Amino acid sequence: MTTPLISLSIVFSVILLVFSSLQHFLLGTQASDIGTFEQFSWLIANGKLHVASSYRGITPLQDHFSLLLIPIGIIYKILPTTYTLLALQSIALGSLPAIASSKIKKFKPNKKIILSLVIGILFSPYIFLVNLGDFHPEIITAPIMLIAILETGEKRNWLYYGSLLIALSAKKAQALFGVGLSIYCFAKGKYQKGIITFIISTFWWLVSSNYSAIAGDYIKIRLGYLGESKIDIVYTLITRPWHVFTEATPESIALYTLGLCLPFLAILSKRSLPALLSTLPVYITNIISSEGIQRELNHHYSIIIVPFLIAGCIDTIKGWKDISKSIANRVYYLTLFFSLLAFIGYSRIGYFKTRYLPLTKEAIAFQSAKKEIPINSAVLTNKTYAAHLANREMFKIIETGDYLPVERFDYIILPGSNNLQSIGGKLVPIKGSNTEQEIQQIIQEAKRSGMKCSSVNEYIRLCKKTK
Repeated sequence: MTTPLISLSIVFSVILLVFSSLQHFLLGTQASDIGTFEQFSWLIANGKLHVASSYRGITPLQDHFSLLLIPIGIIYKILPTTYTLLALQSIALGSLPAIASSKIKKFKPNKKIILSLVIGILFSPYIFLVNLGDFHPEIITAPIMLIAILETGEKRNWLYYGSLLIALSAKKAQALFGVGLSIYCFAKGKYQKGIITFIISTFWWLVSSNYSAIAGDYIKIRLGYLGESKIDIVYTLITRPWHVFTEATPESIALYTLGLCLPFLAILSKRSLPALLSTLPVYITNIISSEGIQRELNHHYSIIIVPFLIAGCIDTIKGWKDISKSIANRVYYLTLFFSLLAFIGYSRIGYFKTRYLPLTKEAIAFQSAKKEIPINSAVLTNKTYAAHLANREMFKIIETGDYLPVERFDYIILPGSNNLQSIGGKLVPIKGSNTEQEIQQIIQEAKRSGMKCSSVNEYIRLCKKTK
């Protein structure tokens, strides 16, 4: 990998980290999911792997049996801050252009073609959005998944299977990546690899299912509208596929698909078909789900699709060794146009102006008040502040309603009545709302329990136990 590629990865990673960190600092994140994974990381870092999260009520490995959380927890122990998690994720995603371009450089294509793929990745709205102020272990494996796909046709097996195992370790549902990868192997004529990959992925699903917590039948919850049993669901999809549109409108599916593919559209061709077919296990799951968030570009459900899209572009470029200069220029300018169009249309960059920057003063005031709260203290707060207070064994949020009695908390930190809260994506005053009524009730309960409550500043209210 050349110096320019390494430099590109560093710059891209820094840009991703700056935006995700800024959103987090400006109170644009919530207890789930970044608060969940920070508390998991804190528990692992402090030797409490088998201690249940106070927020989720399950141990770190019971959440989808993510073995990757163990090395993440070790890194977190060295640098115990939320920004460590955001940095790991940003570095992982930031490495994608370098990995992809280093692969296609071996085919010696026109430089405009290399640049086209790099631009598609850099301006992919999904890559930008999935990294913003949130964290999921499987996102860190995006470059690992791409390496596994690119190693399909190589003779060396250690890197292929090693990458597969690391990718699977991020989450139980990563078995869908393994299924997609086996499809890719079969499409490429690598039948032995395809069979072994499918067996390993199936085995991982069965094992991880035994060790992860039962948080509900997701198939029933998200696909139950298609039938009472798995057989009924499959039968409905075969005989009445249009029934999917009762939960997932054609417009939402089309917009979701376009947002994912638009930056790469000018490069994808019939040579990309094996990679595109490999996305089907995840893609179909997302478009038929009754959970609309699976078709939103700011959630992790589509991360498996991205490496296959990049691999599909690489498969196309592999056959463009003798492409003419005029065609290369056409691909370059189309990719540039499509990528910018996708980023402008989908990236939600305007949210910083309307949702996050207006909270700057509150964010600064909160960080100041937060310094008064020791890490070993039990804290009650709201879902927004909790994203900044998850580095401890005990925290609860008022939104869940399971926080009583307040005597078990050392500190209660809540927003002031003149602050703004996000309702349906819009900032509205807390004063006069149901939230304010609940906060007042909590404060009164805290005072009755002997806690001292006051306004630390005009933005933050704090209750603490008296000695």
